[in-house]
Amino acid sequence: DRVKTVLNISMQLTGNLAIAFEPFLPFSSEKLRRMLNMKNFDGANLGQTNLLLPEHQLNKPELLFEKMEDDVIEIQIRKLLDTKKVHEATSYKAMPIRKNMEFDDFLKLDIRVGTVLECKKVPKAEKLLQFKIDDGLEVINWFVRGLPSRNSSC
Repeated sequence: DRVKTVLNISMQLTGNLAIAFEPFLPFSSEKLRRMLNMKNFDGANLGQTNLLLPEHQLNKPELLFEKMEDDVIEIQIRKLLDTKKVHEATSYKAMPIRKNMEFDDFLKLDIRVGTVLECKKVPKAEKLLQFKIDDGLEVINWFVRGLPSRNSSC
């Protein structure tokens, strides 16, 4: 009786694994369902303990996964390492300009978002622009230096 119970629980677990694997390993899940001779396959049945009824007839068992030789594994590892090198080369990691500030210091900052109402070149200055900015509270005149006037949209 104990052996029957253990085998039944094992088969119910295997049936549930066949359902749970489906989104991640669809071909292996299908192969396992064929071996278990599971006709009704529905994700809503996941977790049930009566997927396979007593006297259920199983199909011929076969290996679920094929054995991979070492040379095939080495080729796959090399492919993964090559892909990793390409991703590392293309992924840019910016270096911090300065060290991080404390959160309390951040709270002291007055950071606003505004709309640029006007931008004009300052007479007799090559790299000086004057912006009129509305931040929702007030309209501010702002001077910015270091911008080459030929590249500006003013």
